[in-house]
Amino acid sequence: MELLQDGPANYDAMFAAIAGAKDHINVESYIVEDGEVGQKFADMLLERQAQGVQVNMIYDSVGAF
Repeated sequence: MELLQDGPANYDAMFAAIAGAKDHINVESYIVEDGEVGQKFADMLLERQAQGVQVNMIYDSVGAF
């Protein structure tokens, strides 16, 4: 386990995990925003899904307002 203390460290860890996924990706978030980081996140998930990785995402629509 590694304690991630800020946004950039979290994003780097998430992007590395997505890039390395071979079978499935399960994501749960309460904030989904359009922007540079959000677009990169979406693009990576779509790319992995196109390569046969099962992608599942749950988000809290109330938290995303």
